[in-house]
Amino acid sequence: MADFVNPHARRLYDSLLERTDASTAEEIANANLLSKTPSPKQRANWAESVCRALDDRFDEAEVIEIRAGCACGPAQGKMEPARKCYAKQGTWESVAELLSGHGASAWVEDGAFYLSYPTCYCSFVKGLPERAPRSWCYCTLGYAKRMLECAFGCELRLELIESVQWGDGRCLMRAVKAEEENE
Repeated sequence: MADFVNPHARRLYDSLLERTDASTAEEIANANLLSKTPSPKQRANWAESVCRALDDRFDEAEVIEIRAGCACGPAQGKMEPARKCYAKQGTWESVAELLSGHGASAWVEDGAFYLSYPTCYCSFVKGLPERAPRSWCYCTLGYAKRMLECAFGCELRLELIESVQWGDGRCLMRAVKAEEENE
């Protein structure tokens, strides 16, 4: 196994290992090593290489799971206010109001929670000279899922509807309670 010095590479390997066999996880991870402090060009090349490997081996649903599984944070300090807000107020609308204005817009519509960002906040690909591959953006689902599940105390299903990196004017996610989605 490679010695992963970059946290993005480590999370990718761990996510692959949870969702596929060790041989496949090793093959993808070892073919796509990344230094601890890569240049913007190295980050772009790594993201492109990783996403191409994922897209070549897995269907879109599996790629979404893998990328969501290797998402960054959010830090407890970002999740805790949303959890406390929901515990106190008991409505998704209260959390939407809390999150709006802090670099995001959030609202509830037809039983779904929508979260929108006006720009790409991913520190890994923000500012790259070219757009990140489409598959890269699925990590935002993992980030949002952790934050919203902490807030609401239930399992959610998320969908990425729009992405700045895909050429859209914003990043937009839709979340629903997992048990309601299956009804």
